[in-house]
Amino acid sequence: MFALVEAIRAVLGSNRRILSVFPTSNDPHQMVFAVDIDDDSAFTARIGCNLNNDASSLPISQRRYAGEAAALSFLSTVLPQSMLVPTVTHLDLTTNNPLGLPFILLENPFGDELTSILSELTFEEKERIVRQVAELAAQIYRITLSTVCGTISGVDARGNLMASPSPSRSESPDGGRSDRPFDSLKQYLTHELKAFIHRLSQDEGPEAAHEASLLAGRLLELFPHILPSNDPSMMRVTLAYSDLREGCIIVNEDNCLAGVIGKKATALPACLSASIPAFLRTDGNYGQDEMDLDDDESQLVSEEIAHLQNVYIEAARRIDPTFPIALAKGERIRQMFEYISDGDINNLLEWEDDLRNDLQNGSIS
Repeated sequence: MFALVEAIRAVLGSNRRILSVFPTSNDPHQMVFAVDIDDDSAFTARIGCNLNNDASSLPISQRRYAGEAAALSFLSTVLPQSMLVPTVTHLDLTTNNPLGLPFILLENPFGDELTSILSELTFEEKERIVRQVAELAAQIYRITLSTVCGTISGVDARGNLMASPSPSRSESPDGGRSDRPFDSLKQYLTHELKAFIHRLSQDEGPEAAHEASLLAGRLLELFPHILPSNDPSMMRVTLAYSDLREGCIIVNEDNCLAGVIGKKATALPACLSASIPAFLRTDGNYGQDEMDLDDDESQLVSEEIAHLQNVYIEAARRIDPTFPIALAKGERIRQMFEYISDGDINNLLEWEDDLRNDLQNGSIS
């Protein structure tokens, strides 16, 4: 902890007093800390590490932080100034620092997380925030990228975003493709399925991996039936900012959108990048039961969710008329990718059955 404080002081200067540094979460490749400063500024510090003695941890952290910094810097130049994303205060991808590890420091928009004050808001305030979030989502959705599919990993010499396979998937058998984007959405799906099978093999053994392998083959056969490949507007590659889906939304003291907390961005076709935030979803793995609310905080009731979804979609439509179309055409694809990412084979099997039933009864042409 002392080394982290020293690293932050070296960045911010000795005239800014650090009030607190406390851990918020860890994964096998990084430690995350919340940092409060005496001028009411709030920062997030993330340190690449090797909690599982995994030799790939260092490059995973380096690619992750480089991609995040590139995406946030890019967003800050193309979005209206009123739509705030975290500021990259410091990025060090080397080990030549007081921590001896890759390190990124982000200054967050000032305010409270929406989940912590949701129950205190009036219905009109909820509507206003939902409209503002939709406008931000639609502005990001309008950004067209030249790359194909993958996690944003940096910026090339011309200032264009570059994409690569997700760093967290580098343990998959085809991890050698880590320096270039995918050539198609099907190739991206194939990579995710291989990683899914690999994780099941490690966690549950060869029998589960075999079942997942058979399922993966069937999903690849079904994929063309739900991919709107004949619609160029749906296959346009755009920026997908994952934290809009995860509900990491910051609200200011006037109960208006202050910004969002960043993690990563991906380059995906429009039919996948258009999405509804987690706190307005009741489907897939991102329904209300996934929200991290305290017991004394009330959740949105179903009538509110239905109405606020419509408010969100209409506000996004005013920015880009194709946004609601992408939501509708990409719904099944988004659910499938979410189940794959979460390693949820049971929900994937149910998803497959539902799709086959719809194909059989003509609900999908």
